[in-house]
Formats: sequence, C-alpha cells, structure tokens
Amino acid sequence: MKKLNTIAGLAMTAAAFLASCSTKTQETQNISVDTTQECQTTFGQKVKIKRTIHLSDTVLLGNIPKVLYHNGNIYVWDKSAQSILCYNDEGGLLFRICTVGRGPGEYTGIANFWLSGRKNTITIIAPEKKLLEYSATTGELLSTSPITAKTIMFTDGAELADGAAALGIVGPQHNLAVFTQDSTIYHIPFNMGRDFAFMEKAFAQDGENMLFVHGMSNNIYSVAPDTATIKYIVDFKGLELPDSQYLQHTPQEIQKIHDSRTIATRIDNLVASRDYITFSYWLMHPNKDLETRYALYHKKTGKTLNINSNGLFPVKDASGNTFISIMDNDDEERNPDIVMWEMTK
Repeated sequence: MKKLNTIAGLAMTAAAFLASCSTKTQETQNISVDTTQECQTTFGQKVKIKRTIHLSDTVLLGNIPKVLYHNGNIYVWDKSAQSILCYNDEGGLLFRICTVGRGPGEYTGIANFWLSGRKNTITIIAPEKKLLEYSATTGELLSTSPITAKTIMFTDGAELADGAAALGIVGPQHNLAVFTQDSTIYHIPFNMGRDFAFMEKAFAQDGENMLFVHGMSNNIYSVAPDTATIKYIVDFKGLELPDSQYLQHTPQEIQKIHDSRTIATRIDNLVASRDYITFSYWLMHPNKDLETRYALYHKKTGKTLNINSNGLFPVKDASGNTFISIMDNDDEERNPDIVMWEMTK
C-alpha cells in the first residue's frame, strides 16, 4: 500500500475545528496498542475455529474488501466485478447483484454497502450519489434514492437503531452525514491533511451503539442521529499524530512528517463482537514500506493484542462472539473459505 497521497487545498483552522468537535465524555475509554509486541503466539493459542465454509466456485471472486454476515447468510462485495453476492451457510450461491450501467436501477460502481437487520435489506452506495436498496433474501431491487449530502466521496454506510442512515463521507466540510426522513445532519469536521483515506469497513455495531472511524484520526466515535461522540481513543504509545498536529500544519507539511518518523494511524476494518473490538491500522516507517497491522481489544480486561500478520485478519464481521474471516485458497480456480472462529478464555 502507498502512503497517504497529499491533496492540495486549505485545511480547516484549528479554532474552527476545535469549536465544532464533539467533546470527550466520562465514558471515553483508551485502547492501548503496543506496536513493539508481537502477539501471534498468544493469539494462536486462544483461537478456536468453529467452522469453515467454502464459497461456491460458480462465480469466481476477485478483490473482496468486505464481507457481512446476516441471518445465516454471507454477503460478499466483489470489488473487481462491482457486485454483491449472497451465499447460504453451506457456501451455496443464492443470488448475485451486478447491474453496472447508467440506466434506471443500475449503478456505475459500488463505493461500499451495508445491511439492515431491521428491514432485511442490502443498501449499495453508488459513487454517482445514489442509494440502491435490495431485498437481503432475494436480491430484488426495492428502491433507489439520491444522496443529497455534500461530499467529495463516500467511505461506508450503516443503519442506526432508529432507522436513520449514516454515511461516512470525505469533505468538503465533514466526515459523517446522518439522514433522517426530514433532514441531513453533519458531524466530525473534515481536515484536508488528515481525512483523505479510502475505507473498507468504517462502521461496526456494538450492542445498541454504532461505532465509526474515519481518515487518519485515532478516535472511534459512537454515532446517533444528532451526535457523534468519542467512545474510544486508540493510544499507540507516542507513535500517533494528535489531531492538533493535523490542524496546525498544511497537507504538504503533514506528508513530510509522515515521511520522517514512525507513525501508527488510519484505523479501518472496524468490527465489534460482544466482548471484543478489532481493527486494522497502518504503521508508517521512514524509508520503508508501510505495514498493515491488527489490534484485538478485550472490553472487560482492557488488554489489547497487537498482531503483525495472521490469515484470520482483517476480521470481516462478527455475530455474538463469533468472528467471520475470509481465507484464500492456493488454487486460483477456487473461491476462498469463510472461517468462523472465537477466542477462548
């Protein structure tokens, strides 16, 4: 992966940003990640594989940035073919959504997608600022609607508990838009030096709360229609860049800082189970390729495993305390396997 590309333009002033940021509450918690630890052995000793499911080879899959698990079915985003495929719990292909085009009921691409448990639907975010809603049971198109939010591009989306839709957006002024039936509410001010980052999974359902991450910030937010408050702060033990650094420097200056020192940042692939939160992050080194690493945080003990590499990461989704991962086969003519696993005590 390449380091964050610099985007020319003016950054929001520090005063304006701080005036509009959500304040920390007494419930804010730290997730401490020690990047010097290598916890593969500890992690491997605690993993219990519950089930492995081979995805049908009927349609060969390409790049898979996201997998969601819902009502016993597995929903896969094949970015290479701009399609969403639904498999049953035996790996059989139930249906495929692939209507690339510019006509009614079609999309030019998939920016991301989400599932609604309340409505039992799939929603595709199209880059042409359109939402397409499908039945999660049959794949039938149910509706299309325009996205009126002002944005440069989309990162991810989710449905909140009250039915409002939350969209991760990239600028020009904010990073999160929440749509209710009557209005659009914006949250988390956008910063030019920090927030240009594509995301694979920026939202995670954590009990009744919806969590959200964005850009190069190390904050994990709890999102409601009218608020976006910091729920967790990821502490990389001095390797992070505080928000104040991004606010006080131009994008060009931030790029020089990235090039000159080791920095841990850019949380993505956010997943919450009943007892854990897991995510990927970048470890950026001077004169060395960027690393993607993973953290597994136990909510009750506050302990975090730092995992440099493992075939079960990035975790794609969770059901209860069962994690859902995807593992490639060596045979290029076969699709990958879904691995369901949990942590033992």
